[in-house]
Amino acid sequence: MNQTADLQAQPSQESVRTTTSVIVYLLLLGLAFASGGQAVLLMIKPNNATGGSMQLLAGLMLVAGGLLFGLSTFRHRFDLARLDLPAQSTDASRFIQPRLVSGLWLLIAGGLALAAIYLFSTRGETPLTVYLWLVSILALFVSQFRIRGLEFPRIDASERLYLFGLVVLLVSTLFTRVYHLTTLPYNLDGDFASVGLEARALATGQQQHIFALGWADIPFLGYSPAWLSMKLFGTGLAGLNASGVVEGLLVIVGVYLLGRDLFQARVGFLAAALLTVSYTHLAASRQSVYIDPVVFMLFAIYFLLIGLRETRGWAVIASGVLTAFCLQLYYSGRLVLPILAFVLIFLSIFHRTWLRPRLGLILLWGLAILVTLGPMLLVFYRGPDALIARSREVFILNPEVVQHEDGVYHIHTILALLLEQAHRTVLLFHYFPDKGTQFALGLPFLDPFTATLFTLGLGYTICHWRRLAGWLLLSWVTLGLVIGCFLTVNPPFWPRLMILLPPVALLAAIAFNFLYEFIHRGFIGLSGSLAPAASLVVLLLLLGVGWRNWNLYVNAKGSYATPRTFIARYLAELPPATQAHLVSAYFKYQDREFEFLAPGHLVDNLPSEQVVVAGVPRNSTRMLILGAEQQAVVERLQNLYPGTAVEAHSGNTPDDVSFYVVHLP
Repeated sequence: MNQTADLQAQPSQESVRTTTSVIVYLLLLGLAFASGGQAVLLMIKPNNATGGSMQLLAGLMLVAGGLLFGLSTFRHRFDLARLDLPAQSTDASRFIQPRLVSGLWLLIAGGLALAAIYLFSTRGETPLTVYLWLVSILALFVSQFRIRGLEFPRIDASERLYLFGLVVLLVSTLFTRVYHLTTLPYNLDGDFASVGLEARALATGQQQHIFALGWADIPFLGYSPAWLSMKLFGTGLAGLNASGVVEGLLVIVGVYLLGRDLFQARVGFLAAALLTVSYTHLAASRQSVYIDPVVFMLFAIYFLLIGLRETRGWAVIASGVLTAFCLQLYYSGRLVLPILAFVLIFLSIFHRTWLRPRLGLILLWGLAILVTLGPMLLVFYRGPDALIARSREVFILNPEVVQHEDGVYHIHTILALLLEQAHRTVLLFHYFPDKGTQFALGLPFLDPFTATLFTLGLGYTICHWRRLAGWLLLSWVTLGLVIGCFLTVNPPFWPRLMILLPPVALLAAIAFNFLYEFIHRGFIGLSGSLAPAASLVVLLLLLGVGWRNWNLYVNAKGSYATPRTFIARYLAELPPATQAHLVSAYFKYQDREFEFLAPGHLVDNLPSEQVVVAGVPRNSTRMLILGAEQQAVVERLQNLYPGTAVEAHSGNTPDDVSFYVVHLP
């Protein structure tokens, strides 16, 4: 009897060994193809005649690598995470019972919001309008307040190590983000100067209204992160960039929480670590505005999932409030609604019975959005073009954009244009650099190590798309790529893509975690005492990637600047009362870089023709700033005014003159 049982068990054991071998082969093949595809892309030189075919080969290798890796993980399952949904919705019959007190507070919140909108429509923005709006938001949270039953998150013993690691990451992040905060990057792009001017106006009280549109048709509440940091750290460059530092730290915390609750604590920690060493996150968190939507979107998604999964009204309201603010930040923040809509579609299709009793929470979320928008709803109603004007301008099928891209790509059909857009969208993580001037690192969105992990993690998620976590990350990345890259001009443009940092880091962390487990089991198989070596391997990899990315960032941004920034920084170092004329064919004395970094130092523009013919009026300031193209004017001034002192300030190279400073006698 026992011999028969052993014979029956033997094929089963053999089957397990065969399955394990297949999984290992698929994993190694996937890793080889993905890393090989990335290596091929690194070998392609600019203007390479065979670059197109090599990119195609690399793309196919990346796709194959991701899918093979995903197949190797097909049977892999994380333990049921906090935000995961069980196969059987055991709590589907648990209906959310509304309370009378909560309902009354919600009515108060809605009534106060309507009152604020009515006052705004009849009297404009007044202090009473703002107070009513703020109290209406407060009433939303009061409606969900419970004295009894307060629950605090429990920290498992296994998670304490990762929390300690998270603290180490945050300290490292803080140090690398505040180091030379006002001079790294040395250049000040005009967009950041515009944001700084709007935030400064709010911080100093020059701008009295918050329910209005500012620069680039962004609502003034969209400048609130920089506004708050300027109130705390001053109205200069330090105060402006401090908002990015704080938000960068919050993004790392949010990614850890989302990764922990979607998968496990180690995935959250690895995602946070990958962001810490990322040059893209480094660039975004040392400046302002474009990282704003990342924070609000990340926590809006996280709190909505928490609220729905655990039927917590306060979390749903927090998500609604953050969503409303996200809609008023930089344009990429508006993607929060399509992403959450895809999540709700997923739940309505695959977990309908679980979702049905939570419809009240979804309505509560919508109410929180409307209340938080408050009087801004009327602003958008009166000027609907503000919501769509920018999208229309950058839409790829806009005739002006088509003509522009024709000159860039040298293609003449819509189909060819769309194919080139798809080409640049697919390879933005691995090959194509940022086309914008705001960051201008000249690098792909991800470093080669993280890009390879991202490819593998994408394959994993494709094979597990029926899980809420997989659907969320795939939706987030896909919508971000399609709306923020494929359908817009000049891809890839990082300001529109920063909202991809959280899902991309989580996808890379999934693969990193799986490889860690594979290496860990291998070391255990060799010797149990070697098990800690797997953690050492991970640590060394992260340190190596972080060191490389830091040096790349410093080399790219440490000293480069445009002539405007060189002039503005020079003037900012002078005594406050110093004034000068500007003589330039390209710059205006009221350009935003001058206004933000050196307000009041430039008093006007002097035409070069006037300077050459008549000189400078005797009763005016005797200091002139001249553009590099004004060398002939400098020589003319030296002839007109003997004893004139001339300073030639170098630019990005020692032989490059950025501007001249002339001190007339």
